[in-house]
Amino acid sequence: NNWEHTSLDTFALSEPSFEDLQEIADNISRKYIGNYQPCQMQNKSASQQDQQYENSLLLNKYFMLYKQLSYAMNHSDIGCVESCIITWILIVKATGKHKYATQMMDFLCSVHFNYPEGLRKAMQYHLLVNLTGQKGKFRAVDWCVELNNLFTKVLNGRTGLNCTVEHIILKSPLVQVYRNLHTTFQRNFIHAHLTLWHTEANMAKTFYEVCKHLSEHSPH
Repeated sequence: NNWEHTSLDTFALSEPSFEDLQEIADNISRKYIGNYQPCQMQNKSASQQDQQYENSLLLNKYFMLYKQLSYAMNHSDIGCVESCIITWILIVKATGKHKYATQMMDFLCSVHFNYPEGLRKAMQYHLLVNLTGQKGKFRAVDWCVELNNLFTKVLNGRTGLNCTVEHIILKSPLVQVYRNLHTTFQRNFIHAHLTLWHTEANMAKTFYEVCKHLSEHSPH
């Protein structure tokens, strides 16, 4: 509400306190993230409705849901991940992806109501893996599963008549051995590209362009 702050840079120079930032964040979340407002707005007549504002409320809500799920997964907050899945089941089902929605629902029901205590804990503790041991670097376990599928079915699965289920089952226990051998050869020949990770993204330019666009075409 301070008109002297014409940009984020001038606001940062004012050195706001943490309490000020929290108050601003609360006000923004109440005003620009959908909760009960869209339902009330849709009860108004068509001439009184602001569809652009309603859509932006819902869009920001979905962005926040994604951010919450992403943060919970990166930091291995299993309870929060399971809570987020409940909301995402409805969203995925609304997009027509009933197969994924059904699988997520069956998983939650099985873990919390069907599986014994030991199996339930084992399932929850192995939802996410941290291959690097770094903070905030947890990944879904299917990251490893799909990578092993690539080596098992594509690189070591043969082709033509030799690509059989029996051959894949025979070779699957040796996937890690093959990968270790490839790594040894690469190191011996001084190949530098031994990582499967992308470099950390530098988002400074992207954020600058986004802020510039928002300042010129503010949706609110």
